[in-house]
Amino acid sequence: MIKKDIKKSKRLTKKMIGNAVSRSSVFSRKIIFDHSFRKNLYSKTKQKIHHSAKTILDQTFEEEGRNIAHKPITLGIWFSVGLVGVFLLWSITARIDSSAIAMGKVVLDSDKKTIQHFEGGIIEEIFVEDGQKVRAGQPLIKLNETAARANQELVKKQLFALKAAKIRLESERDNKDLPDFSTIHFQYKDDVDFIKIIDGEKSLFLTRKRAIDEKVSILQQKINQLNNEIIAIKSQEKSVRQRIAFAHEEANALDELYEQGIISRSRYLELKKQMAELQGNQGEYVANIAKVRQAINESELEIANVKTEKMNEIVKELQETQTKIADLEERVFASSDILQRTIIRAPQNGIVNGLKFHTKGGVIAQGGEIMEIVPQDDELIVEVKINPQDIDVVSVGLKSKVRLAAYKSKAVPMLDGKVINISADSFLEQNTGASYFLGRIKIGEKEMKKLENVKLYPGMPVEAHIVTGSRTFMRYLFDPITISTKKAFREE
Repeated sequence: MIKKDIKKSKRLTKKMIGNAVSRSSVFSRKIIFDHSFRKNLYSKTKQKIHHSAKTILDQTFEEEGRNIAHKPITLGIWFSVGLVGVFLLWSITARIDSSAIAMGKVVLDSDKKTIQHFEGGIIEEIFVEDGQKVRAGQPLIKLNETAARANQELVKKQLFALKAAKIRLESERDNKDLPDFSTIHFQYKDDVDFIKIIDGEKSLFLTRKRAIDEKVSILQQKINQLNNEIIAIKSQEKSVRQRIAFAHEEANALDELYEQGIISRSRYLELKKQMAELQGNQGEYVANIAKVRQAINESELEIANVKTEKMNEIVKELQETQTKIADLEERVFASSDILQRTIIRAPQNGIVNGLKFHTKGGVIAQGGEIMEIVPQDDELIVEVKINPQDIDVVSVGLKSKVRLAAYKSKAVPMLDGKVINISADSFLEQNTGASYFLGRIKIGEKEMKKLENVKLYPGMPVEAHIVTGSRTFMRYLFDPITISTKKAFREE
């Protein structure tokens, strides 16, 4: 547009100069008759023409230049003013996040797991190798299970024997004719060893029952004999009692005869003597009956004592058996656990690292390390070292931007995270002696999806920008000046 205006001005100027020259040539032809006058006039006219033409040309160019340059300059000025205004408006209103920068490393949510075996054993088979990915519960190594299985069978038999003894003792306590082993027998009905245990308990039950029954029977027979003695003594006592009654009647009759003097004194006294002897015999029989009854009571008490002692013995054995059963049940559980642990399984998803055994028949020491499982599908946790100067503005819950320093920014974007923990006290760097607070930042699941093709390893360096607030650009410019001014005018 400007170039067109300049060309147009040049054409107008040339036209004006041409008109001026044509007018001067006409004027010169009119006065040519006078050579001297013409010569002087011509030179003067020529100078005037050139001067006026130059003046006109300069004025024309200056005027056209002003007209041409005025429009873009005005536009430029207004554009600059608008740009400055927009910048000032942005610097006053737009807020920029302020952050505390902290360096750290990837630690993942759970640390790597060291695989060990409590009992140790002989390796029978190895299922994995270094660098292999494994899932939680996947078999890693199988140990020889001969000793573990033998121990489990031994403990199971001991437990079965105790349970059978418990049933036998309960049957003795309840005075049953035979114990019922059906509750435990069905589990091992085809096992010869367990059948022998059942038969042994049955035999013991019958033997002990027979022994106690024999003791009671002997005492009962004694009681029966004593009862028979009482019957005999009572019969004798009854006979004496009858004789005494007859003797009383005879004595009453003799009393009258003796008083009348019909019988002699010796005869009267003889009858009294017989009565006294009969009464003495009666008292002796009564005393014997009491002695026999006391013997019966003693025998009955002995029977009760025999049963009580036996019951106490049964209860004591039953309590001891129940205690042993509880102990053996724990041992059975432990033996089953030992047998299950002959197959060493992965505790979590991850990668096998540092496998220390590679051949069958190798011996794993008790508690010895076997390998490590480095977690893979765990939540991403970042541990960062926070500068003590930033600890007053950094707190749990703040958002943060995390960059994996091992990768280029174009390849891996910054990840959004949140501060989930800050140490209560500071730590010291061993090398530099600098202090820092340890913080933990958790990366969300959505952000983890951005790392589908990125491998994460514990210890990978990161740079975290913890967002501590936001300020306008103008505040960023003037805050240092304000702080310096406050310090400068502070009274000492």
